[in-house]
Amino acid sequence: MRRNSLSAAIVIIIVLALLTPLLAPIAKADTYSGSAQSSPLTYPACMAYLVVDTGAWTVNLRYDGPSVIAVPPGVWLQSSVSLWDDEGFARSDSFAPRYGDVTFAYLNSYTWVHAEVRWTFMCPAPWGFYFYTTTARIDIHVANGGGVSFSLREHAIYRPSYSPDIRFLKPSSGVLRIDSYQAGTTSLGTGWAFVVVPRDLLNGKYIRFRWSGYFSYYQPRVIAAAYIYDGEYDRANNADFPEGAGIPTKGAGLLQTLAQKNVGGSWGPETLDVLANVAAGTQSKCTIFFLMGDGWVQQTVYLDIDWFEINEGAGGSGRFTLENFDDVVKMERTGSYGDYGYIER
Repeated sequence: MRRNSLSAAIVIIIVLALLTPLLAPIAKADTYSGSAQSSPLTYPACMAYLVVDTGAWTVNLRYDGPSVIAVPPGVWLQSSVSLWDDEGFARSDSFAPRYGDVTFAYLNSYTWVHAEVRWTFMCPAPWGFYFYTTTARIDIHVANGGGVSFSLREHAIYRPSYSPDIRFLKPSSGVLRIDSYQAGTTSLGTGWAFVVVPRDLLNGKYIRFRWSGYFSYYQPRVIAAAYIYDGEYDRANNADFPEGAGIPTKGAGLLQTLAQKNVGGSWGPETLDVLANVAAGTQSKCTIFFLMGDGWVQQTVYLDIDWFEINEGAGGSGRFTLENFDDVVKMERTGSYGDYGYIER
């Protein structure tokens, strides 16, 4: 008789164990939207708060959850935090503390930013215990014009002797072309595509990009380059791109030459991945420049940039920002010797 009772008890325990996922309460999972949204949950009383500040180049996540819950009764066991956007930025911690206040460097804009925090509690049951998970998720659309945005500028570096006719084109949906080719051989000057970023944030990161180009002369010349200059440059400021002269020095001037192409004919595409070293700068921001230079009469030049990344590590790992150049070129001034615009997002 005892043996039968013991067998029946074992069967009941096994059945209850198999039914545990069905008997356990459903995990809470609520979604909240807004530029800075608090999201308290009823059971248990967990909350998350997300603020994206592209002016300060940061995203801040604050979250909190109780150490014990009453309904269902349980004790906090583990938390996980995930933060990502639709441009490839992602950060996560599978073993996060119960509460926290974390700030990440953040460079993107015109995208969705998502934050998800999960709290797992261990709850007792007649057959042992089960896990109860509650989730707070926030989705925010960032569209305030901050973050990384490429500026475009024509520069009449050889005026008054020679004038530029630099054009910023989209030969395909995912390529930016800086062009001194379509206008013919009379165009001489410089075309810039550039982006301003915080210097301290950029230092020690990897700048990765793919580019290609063409120079109609067979003998090599430096027709394309990528530089980092100290300070912030403004596409609409003629003093930053003076006629008849190069760009002015700000702070410590040229901080790093990322690449130069001394070529004749067609070249690329090629992918470069360069560690940024801008520690010598004195300004809070620095400018990453892509240069197309046409300084030869009766020749034509263009530079194509397929994509651009800033990453935590080499090979595209730990991405901070990505520009695929799949948006349109928006020119704010045309018909001058100092046209300018930007990549519209």
